[in-house]
Amino acid sequence: MDAQGNVYVAGVYSNGIDMDPGTGVWTMNSIGANDMFITKLTSQGSFVWSRSLAGDNDASTFFMGNEVL
Repeated sequence: MDAQGNVYVAGVYSNGIDMDPGTGVWTMNSIGANDMFITKLTSQGSFVWSRSLAGDNDASTFFMGNEVL
């Protein structure tokens, strides 16, 4: 969470995924078997952006806990 209350979510996905939790669509397709993502949501849960961290091989995230940025 940042100072404005925006929330950042990280995880792993494969194949295609819609990152927008609302009615909009923001599709990302994996390059490797598993790719990492980071998504920014407003304090109300509205989608802001999502980025893929991808490569030819598997990628994974690690637990960062509840961090305030």
